[in-house]
Amino acid sequence: MSTTERLKSRFPDLNFVKPIEVKNHPRYKPYNVEFKPEQVVLPKGHAKEDGRRKMLVDSVLDRDTKIPLRDGLHVYGDIFRPASSDEIKVPAVICWSPYGKSSISIDVAWHRSGVPKDWTSGYETFEGLDPADWCRRGYAVVNVDARGTQFSEGTYFFWGQQEAEDIYDTIDFLSKQPWCNGSVCMGGNSYLAKAQVNYASKQSHPALKALAPWEGFTDIYRQLFRRGGIAMHNVFATGYQWAVAGKHEVEDINKMIQTRPLFDEYWADKYDDVSKINVPLYVLASFNNPFHVQGSFDTFRQAGSTKKWMRVHSSFEWYEMYEAKSNNDLQRFYDRYCKGIMNGWESDTPPVRLSLYGVGSIPNIVERPETEFPLAQQRLETFYLNSATKTLHDSLIDSESSTSHESHGFDAPSSDFIIKFSDYTEVAGYAKVRLWMSCKEKDDMDVVVQLRKIDSDGKLRAGLNFPAPVPESEAPEAETAKTYGPQGFLRASAVASRDEARSSPDGQEVFYRHDRVDKIAPGTVVPLDITLWPMGMVFAAGEGIMLRVAGHFLSAPVVEAMRPKETDDENCDAQTIAIGTKCTPCQQMDLSCSVDHNGDRRRAGSRRHVETLEQRILDLEGLLHRTTQRRQQNDLPWEDDVDARPDGTGVPVASSHRTTTNVAAPLYASPSSTLDLSLAEGLLAIGSHGTSCPSSNSGAHGLTSQYGARQQSHHHHGRPCIEEDEFAHLGIALDTNTIQVKCRLLQSFFRYQPLWVNAVDENLFWENRESHESSMWYSKFLEAAMLASACRLSNSSAVRALGEQYSIQAKADILQALENPSAASMQGFLMLSEYEVSQGHERMGWQFCGMACRLLTDIGLYESLDAPDDTETIHIKRARSNLLGACISLEGIYCMYLGHPASIPRSIHQAAALSCERYQGPHSTTLKAWLGLCGPMADICDILNSSRILSNNAKSRLSTHNANLQRSLDKLPVGFLYDEEHAADFDPSAYGVHMQYCKIQILVHQLPTGGDTAPETQRDQIYGAAVRIIRLLLIYRQIHGTEHMRSVMLDAVNLALETLVGQYLQHRELMETRKNDVRWLHLAIKSMMDIQPHFPIIGRTLGSLAGTVEGTPLSSLFRATESYVPSWLSSSAAAEMYAEPRSGPPGISGNESVTSETFLVDDIGQLDPSLLYWPNPQVEPFWGLTPEPLTMT
Repeated sequence: MSTTERLKSRFPDLNFVKPIEVKNHPRYKPYNVEFKPEQVVLPKGHAKEDGRRKMLVDSVLDRDTKIPLRDGLHVYGDIFRPASSDEIKVPAVICWSPYGKSSISIDVAWHRSGVPKDWTSGYETFEGLDPADWCRRGYAVVNVDARGTQFSEGTYFFWGQQEAEDIYDTIDFLSKQPWCNGSVCMGGNSYLAKAQVNYASKQSHPALKALAPWEGFTDIYRQLFRRGGIAMHNVFATGYQWAVAGKHEVEDINKMIQTRPLFDEYWADKYDDVSKINVPLYVLASFNNPFHVQGSFDTFRQAGSTKKWMRVHSSFEWYEMYEAKSNNDLQRFYDRYCKGIMNGWESDTPPVRLSLYGVGSIPNIVERPETEFPLAQQRLETFYLNSATKTLHDSLIDSESSTSHESHGFDAPSSDFIIKFSDYTEVAGYAKVRLWMSCKEKDDMDVVVQLRKIDSDGKLRAGLNFPAPVPESEAPEAETAKTYGPQGFLRASAVASRDEARSSPDGQEVFYRHDRVDKIAPGTVVPLDITLWPMGMVFAAGEGIMLRVAGHFLSAPVVEAMRPKETDDENCDAQTIAIGTKCTPCQQMDLSCSVDHNGDRRRAGSRRHVETLEQRILDLEGLLHRTTQRRQQNDLPWEDDVDARPDGTGVPVASSHRTTTNVAAPLYASPSSTLDLSLAEGLLAIGSHGTSCPSSNSGAHGLTSQYGARQQSHHHHGRPCIEEDEFAHLGIALDTNTIQVKCRLLQSFFRYQPLWVNAVDENLFWENRESHESSMWYSKFLEAAMLASACRLSNSSAVRALGEQYSIQAKADILQALENPSAASMQGFLMLSEYEVSQGHERMGWQFCGMACRLLTDIGLYESLDAPDDTETIHIKRARSNLLGACISLEGIYCMYLGHPASIPRSIHQAAALSCERYQGPHSTTLKAWLGLCGPMADICDILNSSRILSNNAKSRLSTHNANLQRSLDKLPVGFLYDEEHAADFDPSAYGVHMQYCKIQILVHQLPTGGDTAPETQRDQIYGAAVRIIRLLLIYRQIHGTEHMRSVMLDAVNLALETLVGQYLQHRELMETRKNDVRWLHLAIKSMMDIQPHFPIIGRTLGSLAGTVEGTPLSSLFRATESYVPSWLSSSAAAEMYAEPRSGPPGISGNESVTSETFLVDDIGQLDPSLLYWPNPQVEPFWGLTPEPLTMT
C-alpha cells in the first residue's frame, strides 16, 4: 500500500478537491505555462524579459525533468545549472514548491517587497533561489513541482509524510546525476522552508548536506491554522488551496480545519519534530512575519543538529531572499558543507545574529552577534494593569476593579494599557500575559493580546518592512508591508490542555496540547496564560508599549485581499477583565487566590481544591528558593543596590517573592553592558549600574491590576550621559587579539564600506583568510586596517579606543605590504587612509592613499581588466573593478579635500569606466556615478592647482569641465538623479555623490568669472549648493542612521558649514529672511556633534567655527544640546530626537556665546587647520574674509 493510500485509509474523512488546471488558472495563465520537456541553453547575458536580471554565466535549463518516486509516479522539475557542470560537477539546491516552477513571482507583492526587478531573473520559483544568481555561484537550482501540482502526478498533500518521502526520492535522484558532485541542499522561504523542515524531521539521506529554512514553520496547527485553538481566518486557508494548480486532486485543508478543531493524529502527521534534524542548519528568522516568527525560532532552538545558526533580520522575507548580502552569506554556508570549502564559516559566524526593530521611530539594531536565544543575560520585570488610568505599573496594589470590552466582530474595540520607558530600552524574547477574565453569556471565549510600540505622544507606531518609495503613512495596512507587534491567542476552554512538561521551566512559554477542551461556566473568572510570539524592539526614552486585549485578530491582514469578512469565534458580546479580583472558588472561601493551571472549578472547599492550594504553596516556596540561589550566585550589583540609584527607583529582578498568583503577567528585562557590540562573556568586565525606569502618569490610588505583560528581553538600561574617560573606571578590558572581538569587528566592517562600494570583497576576504597566509586578497596588514576602521563605527568609546591599536599594528606591516604588493596591500592602504583622515590625520591619510594609487600599476590591477584571463572568475574580475573604482574615487575626493593634484592618469580612469560597464555587478551604478564625478573633478583640481591667479583660458576650461561634470550626473539612472522634492527616494550612495558635486560648485563659483555673472548670482549659487549639502546630510541621517554615515560626506559638510556661517556673518538679514535654512544649519551642527565620536576630525571643525562666531548671533547655534544621547546607545537616532525647538528656527541671540573649548579636538597641533583651504588669492576679495585659515583660539 502506498503512503497516499495509507493516509486515505487512516483518515477516512479526508476530502479532496479538483484544482484549476494550469492553462485556465488566473494566477498562471499570464505566464503561458506548458509542459515541455527539453534542454535549453541560456547564454550569458540572456534575459527572460526586459528589466530582469540577466544570466551571469552560460547555463543549461533541463526543463520538466522527470523525477521518479517510489510508488511509480513522477514529479517534474526545472534544473538550472552552469554549462560548465558537464565537466566541473556542482551541488544541487532543491526548491520544493506547490506554486509552479517559474510562474508566480513577488511581482504580486506591494512594490515587490522592496526587491528591484533586476534582482530576479523571472526563472525563480516563488520564494525560491534565483537560478541566474546561483548558477553563477556554482550551483544547480532545481525547482520541483510538488506531487499533484502543475504537471506532477499524484495527490497533493500539504506537507506530512507523503511529501517527506517524495523529497527523499528527489534527493536520491539528483545526487546521482552526472553533473552533480553528490551533494544536495535545500533552500527557500515560507512553504519552501517548511518543506525542508518537514522532510528532515521525518527522513534522512546521506547526500543531503545542508538546509536553509528561511522563515518557515514547524507546527501548522498552532502556528498557522489554529493559533491558540482559534481558527485563523479561513480566507487564508482557502487562498492557500486556491494557489495550487494541477490536473489531479488536492487535499481540502480548509475542511480539515473546521472538522478537526483539536490537535489529533491528522495534525500530528504534519507536525515537525525538529529535534530529529541532524544536518547543518542556517535558519533565517524575523519578528515581523505574519506566519513564520514562532516556527523559525522553534526550528533553531529545538533542532538536534550540533551545527546550526540563526540570523534574525530586520526587513521582510522576500527582500532578504534576493538581497545580495544575504545570498553571499548563504553561499558561504552552502560552500562549507556542499563543496567542503574551509571558508571560516564555523569559526567566524556567531550562533545568533539578532536584529531589534525601531518600528519606524528609531533605527533598527541590525544583526548584533549573540551566543543564544533567548538571551542568557535577562531580567524579570512584572507590570500590573490599572483599569482607571489604562496604564501598566511595576508595583502591585491590592484593589479590585474590572474593565470590559465588546468582543464579537473585527470592529469590536480592545482594552488597552500602556507603559512608557524613561530610558532607552531593548526588549527581546518571549512575552507572557496572564489575564483574569470572564464572560457572562457563553461557556467559552477567544482572547487575543498584542504588544504595540507607542511614541512619546502615546500614538501607535508601525514601521515599513523594507525599503519603499513612499513613507510608512502611505503604505497599505498589511503585515507584509508593515511591522506592528507580536500577538498571542487562546480559546479559554483550551486551558485544560496545558502541558507543563512541554512548557518552559520558568512558566514563561506555555504549551497547550489543544487535544481537549473544558468549557467554562458563564460568569466564572478564570486565569488565562497567553504566550505571545517572540518580539524584539528598541525604544527611545519616552516611548513605550501598549498592551491590547480583545476578542479578535488585532493586527492588519497579511494582504488586503485576505482581510476576513466575518468572524469565526466563540465570543459573547462582552468580555470582562477582572483587575485584582480573586477567582470564583477563592472568593467563596475568602482565601488568597491560588488556582490550579488545569482550572479546577469544583465546589468550594473540596479536597481537590485544598490539595491544589497546598501544592501551589510548595511550588512557590521552591521557586523562591531557586531564585534566591541564582541571585546569590550572580551577585549582580543592580539587583541589590536598589536604594543607591541616583533616581531612587528600582527594577525587580523577579517577582518570585510575591507568593500570590495574582502576580499574573511579569515581563522579562535584562541588564546588559552598554556596548553596542554584544561581546561574548569573559571578553569584558563592566560594572553597569544603569536602570530602566518605566514611567506611568497614573496618579491612581490603589487601582493596580493583577495581570501584565511578561517579557524575556535583552534590556539595555539607559543612564545619564557620562564623559568618555569615565569608562576607564568601569573595568573594561578588551584584548585586540581576541578572536571573537576580531570576528565581530570584521562582520561590522562588512556592513559598512567607505564608498558604498565593496573595496574589500567579503567572499574573497574570508576565503583567503582561512589559511591566515598572505595572498592576493588577504594579508594581516589589510585585516588590521579593516579592524581599525570597524572600531570607529562602534558606539562604545572602549571599542573605538582599540582603533588606534589596530592602526599601529597595520602601520608596523607597511614595509611588508610594499615589498609584497597585492590587492590586499592596496585595500589596506585605502582603509588605513580613510581611518587616519577620519581621526584628523589628513596628511598621513593622504600619503596612504597615494601608496594605494601607486600600487595600481605595480600589481597591474587595471591592466588585467580587459585582458583575456580564463583563470579568473567573474567574481574576481568584478572585485578588481570595484577596487580600482574605489581607489580612483577616494583619491579624487581627497584631492579636492586637500587641494592637491590627482596622481592617477586619466587613462586609468577610462579603463576603470570600461571595466565597470563590462563586469556588471551590484555596485556598478554606484561605481559609474563616482567615476563620472572623479574624472572632471580631477581636471578641475589640476586647474585650481596650476596657478595662484587663473587666466581666462583656465577659467574657460574650468567652466567646460564643470559642464562635463553636470552632463555626467544627468546621465545617471533614476535613484541617482537629484530631485529636490524626492531627495528621500535617493539611492543611499547617491547622497555622497551629490554632496561632492555641490562641494565642487562652491569652490568653482567662488572664483570671479570676469564675465556677465553678477557677484550676487554667484553668491546665490554658492549658498544654494551649501544648503543642499546640509539637507542631504540630514535626510540621509534621518533615513539611514548615523552608523551608515560615510567619511567621504564630511568634507562637503564642513565646507557647507563654513560657507553658511560666512554668509550669515556678512549678511545678517539672511537670518530673518532664511529662517528655515538657519534651522537646517542648526540641525546639521547638532548632527555633527553626535557624529563626532566616530569622526574626531569633526571636533576641530566645530571648534574652529565656534571660535569664529563667539559673540555673534550665531553663537547659540553651537550650544551643546542638553539631551545629548549617550555614546553607547544606537547612533542611528533621527535628527528630530535631539533637543531642537519644535517650532520655528532656533533662537539667535548675540548675548549667548560658546567657547571653542566646548568641543573635543584631536591632535590639533598636527593638522592643517583648514579643511578646504585653497591658496588662490582670488577667493579673498569675493568673500571679504581674511585669507588666513580659521584656527582655534
